[in-house]
Amino acid sequence: MVSGGIAGISQRADKEEQERSSRRGPGSELWLYDGDIATVSIVPSGDPEDHRIQDFSTYRATGMGRNGAYTYDAMAEGESEEGKYKAAEVDSGTQLRTKFGVWLYVENVMRNPSNSKTLDKNFGEDNVASWETVQSPSGKSFLKQDSENFQMWSQGFGRSKYLWNQIVDIYDEDGALNKHKVRIRRTGSGRDDTSYSIKTVTDEASVPSEAGGQSADSLIRPVDFFLQKERAIASAIEKRNADTQTTSLNGASSNKSPWDVESSSEVPSFNTSSVDNDEESLF
Repeated sequence: MVSGGIAGISQRADKEEQERSSRRGPGSELWLYDGDIATVSIVPSGDPEDHRIQDFSTYRATGMGRNGAYTYDAMAEGESEEGKYKAAEVDSGTQLRTKFGVWLYVENVMRNPSNSKTLDKNFGEDNVASWETVQSPSGKSFLKQDSENFQMWSQGFGRSKYLWNQIVDIYDEDGALNKHKVRIRRTGSGRDDTSYSIKTVTDEASVPSEAGGQSADSLIRPVDFFLQKERAIASAIEKRNADTQTTSLNGASSNKSPWDVESSSEVPSFNTSSVDNDEESLF
């Protein structure tokens, strides 16, 4: 018997969200929340010919989600494999934000248990429940999420370029970005209180030639990664709108809004937690 009322509806909504989250798999992007610590190896060397790390510009765009309109960072300008890219919506008056994207081999992420609701939503309750609970030397508890795959990490340069300068420091000290493993720690959850710490450890970097069906040598440029992501989402929305219009013309009622892209398994899922303030963002 299907339960009704608020409790029943909430349970079914939670189950649907968990199932959708589980279909995302480990994901191809690294997302950290307050108190999380990722152990990674940076894939690119940092040399000019290695395009697995890039800078690019974004602008604030508007999209339609299940809950209505929202804003997100969309690609504005960057150097793709095909050449210089510039969004048609960008003109001299558009406010741009400079960011960088870099491929990482993520070994594991120590997740802060205080973010349990966010973790359950984005990774699924069953997955989170399977993670091992470990303690730091100081006695702090973490949930250990083993990854062992290639993931994209994208951030702004930070105030006074504090974040980017940490990347530069690694390059200057080691002569390359991929000589030692790195720990990335996020502190804070809001736009004004979030900061990142990026530090090398004594262990040598470990970048496999292949992981999760991806080859390290064939990882695409960050600019192309995000352009493909935007286009896939736009194509899925267009298909959903076309399907909805066809259903309406045939006289059948639809229980899905044209902009309800998240409820379809055919729509590419993307983590909508912003790197700065946990609001919706493409990257």
